Amino acid sequence: MNENLEAIVEKRTQLLEESNRELDTFLYRASHDLRSPIRSILGLCNIIDHIPPTELSHRMRGTTLSMDRMLKKLINISEISQHSAAMQKINVSTAIADAKNKLQEMIKERGVQLHINCAEDITLNSSSALIENILINLMENAVFFSALKNQDEARVEIKVAVNGTTLELSVFDNGVGIEDAIRPKLFHMFFTGHEKTKGNGLGLYAVHKCVTALYGKIIVDSKAGQYAKISVILPYN
Repeated sequence: MNENLEAIVEKRTQLLEESNRELDTFLYRASHDLRSPIRSILGLCNIIDHIPPTELSHRMRGTTLSMDRMLKKLINISEISQHSAAMQKINVSTAIADAKNKLQEMIKERGVQLHINCAEDITLNSSSALIENILINLMENAVFFSALKNQDEARVEIKVAVNGTTLELSVFDNGVGIEDAIRPKLFHMFFTGHEKTKGNGLGLYAVHKCVTALYGKIIVDSKAGQYAKISVILPYN
């Protein structure tokens, strides 16, 4: 009994230490990344009399939207644990369509062909907030990297299949792929795996948090320079 108790204490101590390290990283990087757009706005204020109004408006809008996107990501991450227990019946096809609508401007702007393969009658007992978070972050990531490589032939494929007691949701893109060297860090907080990314490294981290909260797992299949496919496996009903 004493040995079992010591093992439990040791395990929980490790989890607490990991949480503290994660919190330290979160506070440092969040404050640093939020200061960057603020400094940009202050810089624009200093040259307000020397820049055309149209250009000023464009730069201010871009900087503000960038900050807003990051704040939304941070809010979503903070809400993951709150929504993990709120289970309800979800139509997966409808959830994908809703996520697509929210990303429609980005999809259209980058000229990405989006293909969805999901039966309309597939339902899942899960958290709608977490499923939405998973879909939007995976789709946003795939759209960006598919267009980064090839705007004329950028393609994203979403596929859903039920395999016995599990549901598999996969998002494929024919973009730049994932280098083997960065795979271990792919789902780390604030990790950005490509020099041209405009993200803040919170999207895939949020996906991992959501999937963990739903007792699922993530499988990554990729070939650098050719494609990336991220599959989320969730307990089915």
